[in-house]
Formats: sequence, C-alpha cells, structure tokens
Amino acid sequence: MRVGLLKSVNALPVTLGLECGAVPFPGELLRGEPSWLNQQARAGQLDLTVVSAAEVAAAPGTYRVIPGFCVGAREAVQSVRLFSRIPLEELPGQPVAITSASATSRILVQVLLPGIQPVPLLGEPSLDDRVPAVLLIGDRALGEVPGTRHVADLGVLWSQATGLPMVFALWVTTRAELASAGQDLLERSRAWGQAHPSQVVQEASRRTGLSCRRLEDYFAGLHHRLDAASVAGLREFYRRAGLLGLLPAGGEDLLGEVAA
Repeated sequence: MRVGLLKSVNALPVTLGLECGAVPFPGELLRGEPSWLNQQARAGQLDLTVVSAAEVAAAPGTYRVIPGFCVGAREAVQSVRLFSRIPLEELPGQPVAITSASATSRILVQVLLPGIQPVPLLGEPSLDDRVPAVLLIGDRALGEVPGTRHVADLGVLWSQATGLPMVFALWVTTRAELASAGQDLLERSRAWGQAHPSQVVQEASRRTGLSCRRLEDYFAGLHHRLDAASVAGLREFYRRAGLLGLLPAGGEDLLGEVAA
C-alpha cells in the first residue's frame, strides 16, 4: 500500500503513529505538498492519501472518501493565512500571490473575497506595491511576512461567514477495496497520536523549529475528525465554490455518509 502524507505537520496527530513505526503496515510512505498529492492520487499512484478537499469535488467519481478523517478547523486554523499591506476590504480587484502548494485555500480565498486577482507566488513571500497580499498555507503560514499590516486567518473568516467549520483536506482512496483497511490503519494511527500528544508536539517542533508551546496551541485549533458539522461546512464550501464556477456544480452531493 502506497500512503501519501503531507510534508507540513498539520496532519501529524493522525500520521505520526505510521511515520515512527508504532503502527506497522505493509507499504510505503510518500510525503508531498497538497498539490503534488492531488496529482499523484488522481493518477492512481497512491492507494491511501490525504488530498485537498477541493480535489474531491474537482474530480467527481475518482475518490472514495475515508469516513471520519479530515484536516480542518472550527475557527482559527493558523496555517492558512492571508498576509496583506492593505485592509481586506480593499483587496477585491487587487493581485494576491498564492502558493502553488494550495488547492482548497486558493478557492476558499476567492469564495471569501470575490474579485481578488490570484497570481502565482514566485520565490519567498514578500509584499510590495505590485502584489499587496499573499496567501500561505502549511508550516510557512505559521511564520510572518515582512511588510504585513493585516493578517487574516481563513478558518476564522469562513466561520464568521457561515457559522460552520472548514475542512481543508480529506483522506481518500481510489481503490474501493482498500477503504476499510485504510480506515482501520488511520484509526490506529490517530489513536496512537491521541495517546502520545507530547511526542507529536516534539516531532512537530523538530521539523518546524517552532516552540512546543506554539505547536500545542496550533494543534488545539485543528480538527481531524470528519463529523456531521464538518461535513456540513464542506458541503457549503462546495456549494459556494460551485456557484462561482471555481469547482464543478453539485459537489455538495458527492460526499455520501462520511461523517464519524
């Protein structure tokens, strides 16, 4: 079994059990940015993987969502943030640099701030007169960007707009016969992470260079269980993105019974 993992630490509470060998399995672990995992999953190169939530709606019929698992937030996510020189209300019509690693967040920022002009982020993030704002995800978003005067957490903006949690990533398989085994594997790894929170935080600190206290706060705001409220938030995201033509219409009907 080929399992795709995020390079960033936001899924570590679920995956560290696999990564450190505490939860053995017959297979191979491959790490990448969300956009790379999306590409590999769609090409059938990964048997079980986390993908951007937007990818599931962008390729209807391709994936079987693993019930009960996600990367999301009920309010602040901290690792999906918009850094801007100007107030958010002035951004429509302005270019916003967006990391190529993003998929869900690229769409979400356009849902929340219609009229912005997405442009590729080239090199290190910086703000100037040509590009007044930049959207970062993952571990990079936990830091700062020089020249920033306004910082917006997209999880907070979504919660304020809808009253619902935001789901940024889902666990999927392209092989229906592996769904049950994949779910069991993730359940065992998540249980190990819940039983060893200090080890999760210490490993995240080693990888990112951030303090354990900072990462404890970060993980406390993340949500890794795809429950009914999270599914409702995801369906609303698909609906709004579909209305704007950012995702195929009808994505909200794809999920089926996937809540824990």
